Amino acid sequence: MYLFSKRWIKASFIFPVFIIFFFYTLFPLVETIITSFKSETFFQDNGFVYLDNWKSMLQDEIFHKLIWNTVIVVIGELVLLLPLGLLLGFLLNARFKGNTFVKVSTFIPYLLSGVMIAIIWLFILDPGIGLINAGLTRIGLSSWALEWIGGVHFTPYSVVVVDTWKTVGFYGLLFLTGLKMLPKDSFEAAVIDGATRVQQTFYITIPLLKETIKVCAVMIVINAFNSFQTVLILTNGGPNNQSHLLTTYLYRLTFTQFDFGKGSVLATILFVFVMAFSILILVFSRKRVGE
Repeated sequence: MYLFSKRWIKASFIFPVFIIFFFYTLFPLVETIITSFKSETFFQDNGFVYLDNWKSMLQDEIFHKLIWNTVIVVIGELVLLLPLGLLLGFLLNARFKGNTFVKVSTFIPYLLSGVMIAIIWLFILDPGIGLINAGLTRIGLSSWALEWIGGVHFTPYSVVVVDTWKTVGFYGLLFLTGLKMLPKDSFEAAVIDGATRVQQTFYITIPLLKETIKVCAVMIVINAFNSFQTVLILTNGGPNNQSHLLTTYLYRLTFTQFDFGKGSVLATILFVFVMAFSILILVFSRKRVGE
């Protein structure tokens, strides 16, 4: 009886969490998947159309473009943010005059509103009034003035730069936390054995930071897939929907055109992509037997 009562005590702590997970995660996910097989708008539900929404979306040329744009943003931010965040973590971990100022200044962009940051970069990247093209034209390099945003090719890369600038301070602090928690005994032993700073970094520090790198990589992927405000303010998906990401086009279908069926298709695909990328990162970074 005592064991039985202990089980109920444990269940009483788990039950509220399960309720929250069910109503805020599991139920909306299942409802979204079901809606992706229906013809449903804001005004009426026309019932199930089965795979019609999926066929229509997968055959749409815009779908292929926004998938490509999203992949560029995800891989670009992963490639940039991980090494830059790690380097910033090393910098913040060093003792030098002005260390606190560097910490604050690199973290401030992360605290600013996404709308504010997008507007700031709009005045920097805009092909017509932007500071970059204006500066290039003034010094006689007008041929280098490009459509950094609003064009067919460069918008996803510009989004990578803006998001990296905004969040690199956050990941730098995460790596700084990981560096502060490393055991000093390993480094003291390495110094006694004659290891250089570079050898300590590659053979001790980075391997010990493996879990921190893994967590940061998953967070970067999730945040990159959820990139929304930057594209919406910089280009609003233009021209001709060529700069849309999965999230922005999902928003347009669902809350502008009120096509909940196709919007649910994109939401389901987005969920699958996030899960797939996250699982791949965890699998490839998994410790091997004997490590």
